Amino acid sequence: MVRFLILGAALTIALSIYAVVDCAMSEPRRIRIFQKQLWLVIVLLLPLIGPLCWILFGKGLITINGSDAAGAASSTATPSYGGQRAPDDDTDFLRKLREETPEERLKRLEGELASLDEVTFPASSEPAARDRDADAATDAAPGAGSDDAAEDDPDDSTTDGQTRRND
Repeated sequence: MVRFLILGAALTIALSIYAVVDCAMSEPRRIRIFQKQLWLVIVLLLPLIGPLCWILFGKGLITINGSDAAGAASSTATPSYGGQRAPDDDTDFLRKLREETPEERLKRLEGELASLDEVTFPASSEPAARDRDADAATDAAPGAGSDDAAEDDPDDSTTDGQTRRND
C-alpha cells in the first residue's frame, strides 16, 4: 500500500512539474479559459486536479493551415507554430510540382547549372592561371630545375654517394 502512495505522489509531482513548465512556456494566444498567471496558481494549489485541468481545458490546440487538430475552421490561415509550412503542406509548391513534367524540370535545372558555369570568380582564377603558366614553363625548358648545377659546384664534395657542403 505504501508503494502505491509513493508512486502516486511521484506521478502527481511529475505531472505538476510538467504542467507548470508547459503553462509557463505556452504562448498567450494558445491559453484558453483563464490567463496564464491564474492557470499557474491553479496548477500549483490543486496538486492533481490543477495539472489535469490545465492539460484538458487550459491548453489550446495548435492550428495548422486554418484548422485545428479537430478539423474545425480557425480564423488564422497561417500556422501558429512559426509561420513556415513544410513543402508538402504548401499548395503553391505542390501545384508547381504537378504542372512541371520531369523533362521540363531537367531542362530548367540544366539551364541553372549552365548559368552557374558561366560565373567567373576573379580572385580564384588568377592563382590557377599562374600555376598553369609555371607548369608550362617547367615543361618547356628541358633540364630546368634539375640537380646538374649542384654537381658542378666546387664547394661540394661527394663521399659515399652523399653530397656535403664544405664550409
